[in-house]
Order: sequence, then C-alpha cells, then structure tokens
Amino acid sequence: MEQEPVSQKLPLVSIICTVFNQEKTVEASLRSVFNQSYPSIELFVIDNGSSDSSIHVCQKVLEECPSTISFSIISYSNTENYCYSFNNVFRKTKGLYFIDLSGDDMLFPQHVEVSVKKLLEKPNAWAVFSNVELVNQVTKQTKLFYDCTLNSIVLEGDIYQSLVKGNPISSVSLVISSEKFRQEGFYDESLNYEDFDLMVRMSRKYPLFYTGEIGVKKNIHPFSFSSQQYQARQSKMLPSTYQVCRKILAMNRNEEEQEALKVRVMYELKMAAFSANFKVAKDLIGLAEELGIPSLQLLGYRLISQIQWDLSLVIEWKQRLWKS
Repeated sequence: MEQEPVSQKLPLVSIICTVFNQEKTVEASLRSVFNQSYPSIELFVIDNGSSDSSIHVCQKVLEECPSTISFSIISYSNTENYCYSFNNVFRKTKGLYFIDLSGDDMLFPQHVEVSVKKLLEKPNAWAVFSNVELVNQVTKQTKLFYDCTLNSIVLEGDIYQSLVKGNPISSVSLVISSEKFRQEGFYDESLNYEDFDLMVRMSRKYPLFYTGEIGVKKNIHPFSFSSQQYQARQSKMLPSTYQVCRKILAMNRNEEEQEALKVRVMYELKMAAFSANFKVAKDLIGLAEELGIPSLQLLGYRLISQIQWDLSLVIEWKQRLWKS
C-alpha cells in the first residue's frame, strides 16, 4: 500500500507575508519560509502597494524556490489598511494555524515545527510564541527579546493582565489558531495596527504558551511600521492604541485589571504628549479621568496638550541617532 506523504499527516500552517517597500529584506524573509523543517505549509504574499521593486523580488524568489510549498501573490496597486488587506487574504487560507510574517523578518528553520508541536500539546491555546532575535539595522548589533543570561521568567498561560499593563511578548513570533482567530472576528479593520488589540482580545478568553526556542529574527530600523507608533505630531497608530484601551476598559473584570490599564494609559499618555500628538493625548486624559487617576498626575500632560508645547524634538533626535 502506498504511504501517505508525511506533510499530508501534519496540520497545515498558513503563512501570510505582507510586504511594503522591503526590496532589501523580503528575499531573506521568503527564503526562510522555504527553509522550514516543517513540510506542511502554504504561503501567501501580499504586496501592499510597494513603490520599489519588492513585487519583482518576490516573484523571482518564488520562481526559484522548490514547489513543495504552494504559494500565491496578491498585489495591491494602492496601500490598503493592514488589517483589511490581511483579513481579505486570510479568508483564502486553509491552515489549522497561521503566521503573520513581515517582509522585514525571518523565521529560524525550526520555528514552525516547534510551534506546531507546542500547539498540539496545548489545544486550548489561542497561540504560542517564541524568543526573538532583534537586529539593529543601523549598528548591526543583536540582542534577544528575552535575555536568557538573566534567567528571566517568561510569562505564559493567562497573561491578559500583563498584556494590558505592558508588552511581555513579541507578537512577530506568534503562531495562531486559525479557528480561534475566526471566532474572535479577525483583525479589527477600524484600527491602523493589529497586534495589541488581537493579543488582549484573545488572551481575555484563551491561554498563550511559550516554546522556549528562538523562532524569529526581527529587523529593527527607524522606518519600520512598528517604529511609527510614536511618530512626532502625526502618529496614525496612537489613536488605535486609544481605541484598544477603551475596549480593555469594557473587558476588564476586576480592580487588578483596572490598575493594569491605568499603567498602560499613563504610559501612552506620556508618549502622546511628548510626541506632540495632542488630540489623542486629550482623549487619553479623558480615559484616565474615567479610570479615577488623580488630576494631579494628569496636570503636566494636560498643560502640554492645552498649550500644544511641542517636545517631539526629543523623539526626532532619537530617530536621527538611528541614521548616524
């Protein structure tokens, strides 16, 4: 009797790689998918309105790589909202699990295999995550998201409260349950970025587990999408952060979670005020008042926002340091 190929016995993993003007990095990103030790993968590449040669690089790599992985390219002539473009392509996927991959980042060869094994061990998990190697593209210095030399404890399981308070995981390493993602309504297309919202929504209902491996190499540079979070005077992401904080207020169940939200709101308020994003700073002050944060703690930020004292040069100076 002819044996069924091993890849057909394994859960299918859908990898959606979104590319925007990443002609210098996307080749390595795509090749890292084809170099996975795990054989049961389908790949979707989204070119989200790139003005450089990203689409041609993608086509070249996909033509050269072995045909063991099915792939599709979806190209937008104009740049679409990230959550909208991702959701559209996700609806075409067939995988039991999926990875949201940036054209800036690379997967280490064992990432999918190790993650699937962990997910099969933890069927109630909404996702698993790994350690991440962070590469500064200016200095070429590298460090790990979790510093193993410090014997740091990595939070896992029910980490909703920790996610509300800070950023205990790197979302680029997530391998996510497709079924639970569908049940929770996909990415919220009213937002300009996806990971904070998804992580708190999913972690409200399901646990999250750590693989213990270094799974992803993340390139950090001053013009990456994530670096625009606190862009001076015109952040498109801070208003989305405010929206997510309001969602959290509705999801919270106890005083400890409210205290975690207070910490988050005060941090985002500080960053909004100092980056001269005054409108969202005022919105965050309103939310802080709803949470019962004392007026004295808000006084300085209220003054900065009212007189529109532009302190964003500090942030711009830090960005210039990246280029030097």
